Amino acid sequence: MGTDTPWGMVLHYPDDRLTEILNQGGVTWLRTSVLFEIQPKPGSAPVWGETDRVAAAAARRGQQLYLGLSPNYPGWITRGMPVTTVDDDWPRPRPRPGDREPSAEEQEAWRTRLTHWENFVRQVVGKFGPLGVTYFNIGNEPNDAGFYHYGAADYINQLVIAARVIHTAGYKVCAPDITSRDNNPFDFLRLCLKRLRDERIALDVVTIHGYPRGGHATSELLSTLYQIVPILREYGISAPVWLTETGVDNTLSDAMQNNGQRVKEICSWIGEGTVNLPSAPWRTVTVPKFLKKVFFFVWSDDLTYGWLDSNRNPKPHLWDAYRSVTGK
Repeated sequence: MGTDTPWGMVLHYPDDRLTEILNQGGVTWLRTSVLFEIQPKPGSAPVWGETDRVAAAAARRGQQLYLGLSPNYPGWITRGMPVTTVDDDWPRPRPRPGDREPSAEEQEAWRTRLTHWENFVRQVVGKFGPLGVTYFNIGNEPNDAGFYHYGAADYINQLVIAARVIHTAGYKVCAPDITSRDNNPFDFLRLCLKRLRDERIALDVVTIHGYPRGGHATSELLSTLYQIVPILREYGISAPVWLTETGVDNTLSDAMQNNGQRVKEICSWIGEGTVNLPSAPWRTVTVPKFLKKVFFFVWSDDLTYGWLDSNRNPKPHLWDAYRSVTGK
């Protein structure tokens, strides 16, 4: 079973033992973000830490690492300088109540942030491309102001810059990882696709996040995600769509009894063939499957969505259900 399989997992603990468990279970796609052990000084090379280790582990096992770059993490990327005594997200494009006036150095750093971002993307691609990473994602739920508070236009500027660097280096661009739950996700997607079309940039993969509302109604989630299909058709985009973050809620009263079945239901939407799409409370329509890969959140002991217990062992009612789909 190779990396052309559709099964993935989001990693918070990317250590050898846990990635090997995934490998044995047929989960050969791993999603993580660029992380640092220490913050580099301006002009020095980053110490990649956990990202370096998981890339090496994935390469040894023939797993595919899907690597996320965030335009606002760490703060020195957008600021162009290391953390000082000011807040980590300074300077801001739009002052908030109580903000002091940024210094001249901070204002200059904000003005040149896109240059620093371009250099950072080039560093990441130059480091991890030769280690076997071919898919690079830009942003994490950028339509959610809680994750990315600089606004759609600023995100799209950084997406365009990163896409050019990644494509020039011969790798794949995945975006925009919108969250389907709130914050006008499909209007945000249209803004991204229009600008990319104007810039003559093609996405290699279109990515989206989504969770069942209230944890229960997987069918409602499918209907929400399907809204992406006519938009891609409108813009003439044939790139595959990946569900790069989804999950089942451990806090539901029926979690132990039914979350395994919810995992199987979500998996049934992935790949080739058809799927029954609810079109009204009393009927469904059959449509071609439009999601090609799934990444479940999260390979950690996160209390709400984690797949591991406090000893970092897989929870059987979730892991066994997933393995029944992966064939392992």
